[in-house]
Amino acid sequence: MKIAILCFGQPRFLDLTHEFIKQEFDLPGHTVDYFFHVWEDIGYIPEDSLSQNYDKIPDLHSIIKSFSPKMWRIEQYNSTHIDGMEISGDRYIRNNKDSLRTLCKAWETFNNFVTYNRDTPVPNAKRLEYFFGQHYSMQKCFSLIEEYERMTREKYDIVIKIRTDVVYRTPNLFKSQEVYNMHKIEHYTKLDFDIPMINVKGLRINRLNTDKNVWVGEDIDTFYKNRYCLINEDFNDNSKYIDFDINTRICFNDWTLIANRKAATYYFGRWFENYLITYGEDLLLRKDRYWFKSQSDHTLQGHIALYNNIKAARVNRRDVKLIHQSKLYGEKGKDSLANKILVPEDKNIDIAHHIKERWKPTTKK
Repeated sequence: MKIAILCFGQPRFLDLTHEFIKQEFDLPGHTVDYFFHVWEDIGYIPEDSLSQNYDKIPDLHSIIKSFSPKMWRIEQYNSTHIDGMEISGDRYIRNNKDSLRTLCKAWETFNNFVTYNRDTPVPNAKRLEYFFGQHYSMQKCFSLIEEYERMTREKYDIVIKIRTDVVYRTPNLFKSQEVYNMHKIEHYTKLDFDIPMINVKGLRINRLNTDKNVWVGEDIDTFYKNRYCLINEDFNDNSKYIDFDINTRICFNDWTLIANRKAATYYFGRWFENYLITYGEDLLLRKDRYWFKSQSDHTLQGHIALYNNIKAARVNRRDVKLIHQSKLYGEKGKDSLANKILVPEDKNIDIAHHIKERWKPTTKK
């Protein structure tokens, strides 16, 4: 099969993770091509965007080129021009299109009129750069994939969205190289292809406990057309119907997303359409500023499947995320950090050791 790797957003820790990424997506028997749209500036928490306290990777261009990407682009947060794009290593294109900053300022202006005399949780333009930036970048990267498909007149079978701050299980955690390869291939290619379908982590239904004002999640195995089954249940035999209301959501994690080509357009090309629809529902149904589902990335991901009849199936986690040790925004405690690797300021860290600790050899299959 032909597989496109969509690498997007702030290239956090790419100088530490690039060899692990290449190893993970070396899938024998399949053609794997890389596409990049990344920011030149790297922040770790929303406050970095406000203060413009950014890191940079000095050899970012060289690292990206080491993937032999079919198309790639590096863009600056605070400019209205494209820094550079290379196609197949021999041709550069400069393109003057609207920037992230233009998008966020336009949305802030639009939102001020839409929410006249009403309080909503939508942030100002500067904070939107952090929220919208990843989805802007994802759409730009997907547009490169589509452009390459037009150039070659061939479509990919699968598009996999990945992050640069994630590493994966390594061959030493499996009985053999063959078992390692088999595990990867099944993980990334076990999809239906006659309907839009995605494989995801953390698939769940969240319900609001209105007495305690907290969300309660129920882990599920599969969701499709308002039906779901629990883990270890067969969807065809045991699926149950669910009617979504204001206090019920379908959600999943967004570190990695595996989509067949039918689903890829919705997830990587039409996120902003989904955001607008979901935000409209929030304005219609929520009478105060709390619990807007349009402000939850995990909920927005789930609602793309809900709105567009996309089948979502749970897969086990192969990845672990890297976190800047001094910037733990949103990490609520030991449970939140349990599946993450803390990276010190000087980046002096043995990633392979931490992967081994995360998945002890006793987990070999």
